[in-house]
Amino acid sequence: ICIAKAEHRRVAVVTNAMSLDSDLSEKLIAVGIDSIAFSLDGHSQELSEMLRPGTNIPMVAKNIKQFVGLAENAGRPISTAVFTAVSKQSLPGLKELTDLVSTLGVHVLMLSDLNFGHNAGERLWNNLDRAESALLNQAVGNAFSKGLPVLSVRGIEEFGLWKRYKDYLAVPVSQIHDRSQTHSHCLSPWQTIPVDVDGNISIC
Repeated sequence: ICIAKAEHRRVAVVTNAMSLDSDLSEKLIAVGIDSIAFSLDGHSQELSEMLRPGTNIPMVAKNIKQFVGLAENAGRPISTAVFTAVSKQSLPGLKELTDLVSTLGVHVLMLSDLNFGHNAGERLWNNLDRAESALLNQAVGNAFSKGLPVLSVRGIEEFGLWKRYKDYLAVPVSQIHDRSQTHSHCLSPWQTIPVDVDGNISIC
């Protein structure tokens, strides 16, 4: 992060927040991160354990709230978001997840459909029935009613997203799981360099 900031780059961190104690939070803020996204797919301990084995929901919620509080006192804007991969397995609890996220103090909730061949059976695209579509609409409406903006993952490739959340609201809700007919390429390699915990770089 220090190297990137020395090159005047905007730095975003993605984390499951399990190890994000107050000491690490303060260090990340001090070195100048610009935004942070917390990966959180389930509202309950039981569901989270299935989706992300090893997750401790009370600890994650505590760490996110703590980070948000420290970030608000940092004297400079730090964008905070929860990133959720929605599946048919997690969809029945999505409304309850929006209840939880609305208490964490983050700026936005970003929802994404699953995107890989190995989880095609669990993704929303081409798999949603009418009742499940209603669940998705209800969950997003619940978030909006609590003042929590919900974004589709499409906004993630846009420049200046942290300044223009309202331009990329998930309206209509179907954009969360629809596949674009015109978007033929990925912009990310020209805008973002993802680096994992081992220092490896991925293209997209």
